[in-house]
Amino acid sequence: MESRKLAQSSFEDKILGCVDRGMASLGESARQAILWHIERNSHVKRKEIPTKPKQFIDALKVMLGPGVYLVERLIVREVHLAFGIAGSLESFGGAVSRARGVWREREEWTNK
Repeated sequence: MESRKLAQSSFEDKILGCVDRGMASLGESARQAILWHIERNSHVKRKEIPTKPKQFIDALKVMLGPGVYLVERLIVREVHLAFGIAGSLESFGGAVSRARGVWREREEWTNK
């Protein structure tokens, strides 16, 4: 049970790293300000982003308007790179779902 929690935490940390790298083009101060604003106004804490990807993107959309699509693509690209996912870029929620599947397959493979 403890190893499952650790694996889940590692997965979430990896997703959060993808979010940080995807938002890096905005600059560190802007990234921090956006995350603070989202937590304050949309009640999506940074640590909840991997479990609430749609709410996160919806909150970004309120802040960035049409610019959200570029930022979302950058984040999704980072998820694809980090988890070795091939194929077209989908929504952030879709990328997180696919990454979770890849993560579980790897976890099962290493536990055999």
